[in-house]
Amino acid sequence: MGIVGGSFKSLPGSSKPPLRVNIILERRSLKPSAESAKFVVAPISLPRPDGPAITPDTTTVTTAQQPAPRPDRPASSQDTTTLSSQDATTLSSQGATTSSTPSTAISEPFLDIRAPGCGNCFRKSFSPVHASALVIESSIDLPALNNYQYFVHYVNSEDSSSALHFAQGRNAVLWPADQMGAIPYADLALDVVVVNNSAFGSRASGLASCLSEAARVLVPAGVLLLLEPFSALPKFDLQALVKPTTFGNAYKRLDRAVGMPECQQLRARGDGSWPCQPKVPNDFVNLDNKAHIQDILRHKSLADGRYSTSLVRNVWHGKQAEYLEKRPRYSGHKGTKSEWTNMPVLEQLVRTKKVQTMLDAGAGSCAMYGVLVQSGLMDIVPQPRYMAYGGYDPGYYRFCGERGTASFDHSWLYPHPFCSSCKFDLVFQFEGVHHTEAFLNHTMLIITFNNFDAVLKCGGWLMLQDSNCVMSYQRSRGKSGCKDESQTWEYAFRKWADSKGYVSQPGTLKNSRLFYQKKCKQHLI
Repeated sequence: MGIVGGSFKSLPGSSKPPLRVNIILERRSLKPSAESAKFVVAPISLPRPDGPAITPDTTTVTTAQQPAPRPDRPASSQDTTTLSSQDATTLSSQGATTSSTPSTAISEPFLDIRAPGCGNCFRKSFSPVHASALVIESSIDLPALNNYQYFVHYVNSEDSSSALHFAQGRNAVLWPADQMGAIPYADLALDVVVVNNSAFGSRASGLASCLSEAARVLVPAGVLLLLEPFSALPKFDLQALVKPTTFGNAYKRLDRAVGMPECQQLRARGDGSWPCQPKVPNDFVNLDNKAHIQDILRHKSLADGRYSTSLVRNVWHGKQAEYLEKRPRYSGHKGTKSEWTNMPVLEQLVRTKKVQTMLDAGAGSCAMYGVLVQSGLMDIVPQPRYMAYGGYDPGYYRFCGERGTASFDHSWLYPHPFCSSCKFDLVFQFEGVHHTEAFLNHTMLIITFNNFDAVLKCGGWLMLQDSNCVMSYQRSRGKSGCKDESQTWEYAFRKWADSKGYVSQPGTLKNSRLFYQKKCKQHLI
């Protein structure tokens, strides 16, 4: 099951900074698919055809009810030259940097994690503490990840594949096929990326763009794995950031590449270009550090270990780090979310299994994930699914990754990237409205509420909590408060909820929290 969260971005033409949003996805086990092969460690000899570059559609459509979609940038064209062994990556003594272009030629053996005989082969082959994983364009379950404590997002371009993953208990994101080179995940935010390279067919440039995205979002010491046998990789822009492993289809993310410029700013999502490498802090502690591994594994579970040992310095420095370290709800090792704990009915709904899928629409640094893990709610069988998105800046997405989970970038003002049948039992947001352009804009608020409603099941619950008018720190910046109740976001919500047939639930407090149940026709008594 899953939970998802998020917040607003500025509309085109706005002078105000956007508010980013995140997502968290989770795993589920399935019986081996008929497509699964036996676990094989063997030479690779199958060729992979190459084809012309794909240029994404950049048409922008605007309606009176919905803001214009973000413009897309075409992927850069790539070739598929195979380099000789003399051109292979040269690594430093620490294995942290590369000074030449890595080889595109595949070596052997091949690690097939789809095979029933694989079991825990992926974790045994790489890291005991990797947690977050992104699987791109695989229509089948990967038990080697789902059954072994990975927190997995399945990203597919076909609605049917995404719906299958969601229906069978896996977190699923629907994303356009021609935009797999511009995915909604932040720099340096994921431990593992698995790419079904066969899904790109003859689109060599599409695969190359996807591989650059994988290198961009992986943390140092993270792993990139290709699912299908291939003869050679297409060259891709960030290829110098990964090095070959003992397996011909697996690559490890380096700390940095020598000679490649560093990005001045981190990105919350891809834009189809890779002119620089994400900057890694000089004091970064990666997941190969033995002392860090031991610290993680001494906890009761991998999820608790990753959350409880997360390092602020791996993400933030200077004044921002000082600010966040003084606020445990953002960066502490104890999961804290007063908005959740002050509403015990929410935990009760999860424990009684009335809520099995949750969407945290404004997850920030993923403190809610820590609450679920450390309270034992994630130990319920079947495990509740938590999905999350939204954050103030790319650092918040990165800190979600540092905590061992995943969150993606999304705005409340756009339809959620889920399949048509993917609906949640609970959609909630805490303290996000006042950060957005929509705070006092009822037209934008209605768009937001409609987007929440679109991914909520009939009979599901919608929980919104925030200050009802402009907060004191905003007044100090020249923003005025509401002149009367009719200007508040709560007034707009109550009016909208009544028109939709939502019913107020116990625990709803005026000017603080709104807790409503969606009553579709088949649920009306």
